[in-house]
Amino acid sequence: MLHLFFKKRFSCTHKHALIQDNEGYCPECGVYLKKYFYIVRCKCCDIKRDAKMHFEEIVPSEKYCTNCGSEEFYIEKLEQINFTDVRFAVHKKETHEPVRIKETTQVWVEEISRAEQNLPPLRLIKRIEKSA
Repeated sequence: MLHLFFKKRFSCTHKHALIQDNEGYCPECGVYLKKYFYIVRCKCCDIKRDAKMHFEEIVPSEKYCTNCGSEEFYIEKLEQINFTDVRFAVHKKETHEPVRIKETTQVWVEEISRAEQNLPPLRLIKRIEKSA
C-alpha cells in the first residue's frame, strides 16, 4: 500500500529526456514529450524580460520591467527559438499523446481466365540441349 503512495507522489521528472531534441520519448518512463520555450515580455513596452520557473509557473525574474517600470507581463510560447532569445527563454517539457496513424489498404482482384482475355493458352516448350 505504501508503494502506491510513493508512486503517485514521486512521478518522473524527465531529467534525461530531450537533451538535444525538441520531441521524443522519455527513456525512464516512456512518455512522449515535447519541449516548448517560453519568453516573458512586458505588456507595456513589449521588451523581453528574464524569466524563471517558480513552483512550475513561469514568472519574470524581476518584479518590474527595467525599461518602463510596468509590473504586467505576458508569456509567449514557442516551439523553436532564435539564438538571440536563448538568454531570455525558459524551456518546459510537456507530455503529449503521439499521433498514431493506422492505415490499411485493401485490394480486390478478380480472377480472369486467359480465355476471357482472348489470350492463347500457355504451352510447355521442351528445351533442347546441344551435346558437344
